[in-house]
Amino acid sequence: MEKAIFTDKIFYYGIIMFISILLLYNVYSILSNFELRLIMPILIQIILLILIFNKHKLIKLLLKIWSGIFLVGAFTLIILGGLWRGLADGFKDFNFLDYIPSIIFLLIGIVVYMCSDRFIQVLKE
Repeated sequence: MEKAIFTDKIFYYGIIMFISILLLYNVYSILSNFELRLIMPILIQIILLILIFNKHKLIKLLLKIWSGIFLVGAFTLIILGGLWRGLADGFKDFNFLDYIPSIIFLLIGIVVYMCSDRFIQVLKE
């Protein structure tokens, strides 16, 4: 049976903390605003946490897919869409501070994507 081994404890606890914070924020949002569209991210985050705790062999691949699609891809599109909208308006109301959260999530996604290869190994027991 194959099992994932996290070779860096900082990455291991960091990814658990990051996904847990996202999960708590999404649960808070769904309870306070009744945004039912957040059910899918909550399910994905719960599945990721379960697989991380069980050190499942597919967690390396799933973390790369999750970070690539939901962090890198999504926040790149948000940033590009905002820049495109600003370009159409002639950057009249452009405020760089509006893009800082998206840039932070984009950078976190890149780090998770790159560190998944580096700090997760799949070994046979």
